Amino acid sequence: MNSGARTYTDARSVTCRIHGRLDLSLAPMLLGAWQRADVQHRNYVIDLAEVNEMYDSGLALLSALGRRAHRLGHRVRVVNCSPGIAQRCADTDHSGLIVTQTT
Repeated sequence: MNSGARTYTDARSVTCRIHGRLDLSLAPMLLGAWQRADVQHRNYVIDLAEVNEMYDSGLALLSALGRRAHRLGHRVRVVNCSPGIAQRCADTDHSGLIVTQTT
């Protein structure tokens, strides 16, 4: 399965819904969505419901986004994680990330 992402913006947040694998190849898309967002968007949501594999580089990308958001006073929520991905995030320094596991 190819990996990629779709970006949605509403009045309060920017949401990136990732599909396939989460790795460093998605960095330009995620950072681009962040940079194109209006200043009013202080909430970023990364939806992992369709992620079937997360590489170490993908975890590092999430951590970097979380740290950057934290420095700017913004918030990154990672939602719809599988239990395995949620555990990997919990085991890693992910300052600035709020991780939500699916049931």
